[in-house]
Amino acid sequence: MRWDLRLESPGPATRVEIACGASRDLLRDLEELSGTFFLVLDQGFQEGHKTLAESLSEKASGVALIPGGESHKTPEQLIRLCSHIVGAGLGRGDRVVVLGGGAVLDLGGLAAALVLRGLPLIQVPTTLLSAVDACLGGKCAVDLPEGRNLLGAFHFAERIVVDPELLGTLPKTEFSSGLGEVAKYGLGFSKILMDWLREIPPLNAQTSPKLLEELVHRCLRIKSDVVLEDPWEKKGLRRTLNLGHSLAHALEALAGPDTLNHGNAVALGLRAELRIGKLSPSEQREGEAFLDHLGLPNAFEQVLPSTPKLEELRVFFSRDKKREGEWIHEPRIHSLGGCHVERLKASSYLEDAFSALV
Repeated sequence: MRWDLRLESPGPATRVEIACGASRDLLRDLEELSGTFFLVLDQGFQEGHKTLAESLSEKASGVALIPGGESHKTPEQLIRLCSHIVGAGLGRGDRVVVLGGGAVLDLGGLAAALVLRGLPLIQVPTTLLSAVDACLGGKCAVDLPEGRNLLGAFHFAERIVVDPELLGTLPKTEFSSGLGEVAKYGLGFSKILMDWLREIPPLNAQTSPKLLEELVHRCLRIKSDVVLEDPWEKKGLRRTLNLGHSLAHALEALAGPDTLNHGNAVALGLRAELRIGKLSPSEQREGEAFLDHLGLPNAFEQVLPSTPKLEELRVFFSRDKKREGEWIHEPRIHSLGGCHVERLKASSYLEDAFSALV
């Protein structure tokens, strides 16, 4: 089955396709489009899907192979990529096509936003994390030494192509990273999703593409509803999509690039929220059992070599984009499947969240 979700942003509409085999359809469609395209390709994907990668590369006006992972999401890599795109001679009617995980989608999307003040963008997520979350919403950024995603822009893709058949070769750690974002959608937005995830067999890289197709559809439906209401994050509603992420981003920045995967970091943020929030004891137990069912961590020592120091964590937490002075606009779970944003003292929230995990 094929689903098309149309996001009407202030720019062109975004067409989202979720279907087994959709990447092969994209190859055919690119042949029929006017103009040319530049291909940004995740190096890990290129190694695992040589036939598709070679077919796309042959038709592109230029190709950039980008190593996956957060450590390569840097301003220096961004400038090199922009120069490569400019050198390929693209005009404003040409496109940038990005195939990769979340870090490569971020980097390629930001390059597309900057070159010639904005080139049309097509994104093909190749990891569960990027398929259920990072590909949709127009946010693209690179990291600075001071923290994650601090140099970025909004640039909505004209087309997003999710092919669940591409997710079957993911390593276990890559797949579990995506489950952290899946858990966010269940705990914060949809009890129906939680119930469905508990009914189906445990998710892993061997899960059938058809089941992954439905999982991606359910998650992107939730995200698209929020993005449609608040595409530029002006109303505050879109902040709810950062549930579990304030602590997660500080942990990732402190640990260093590619040390702590994003999904595990988000899972720890969700655990902390369940433990310090306003849920009843039975709801807290149910929420934690749900995270256990997905195989997600429940303490620092499960995913980090040692327990982080609170004062070191505070440095990175202070740079969170949801901060306003000493306050932070933090998503809170008010009931399983529902969340809202509260304005809290940032230092107090961090201390409570940290204490909940040690």
